[in-house]
Amino acid sequence: MTLCRCLENHSWPEGKNANKYVAYVFPIGYPDTAAICPLCQRAGIIWLTEEEAEAFASGQRVFKMLTHSVWLKADDRPIVRHK
Repeated sequence: MTLCRCLENHSWPEGKNANKYVAYVFPIGYPDTAAICPLCQRAGIIWLTEEEAEAFASGQRVFKMLTHSVWLKADDRPIVRHK
């Protein structure tokens, strides 16, 4: 499941083995977005697992969050992968 965190303070979050975050994409309107980092209230980005990164590459743009209470829609900027 995707995660919303900011780039400034909470980048490259660690996930459990099955939820290792390997890339991120930008939500619609970033940096003026409604996607907010719950840890610091800055504009958030969409962190993706490998499976989700592959789905993004195949054209998927809407991603479910861990809580299922909200979904996020990514824009078409290129994916950014962990080095």
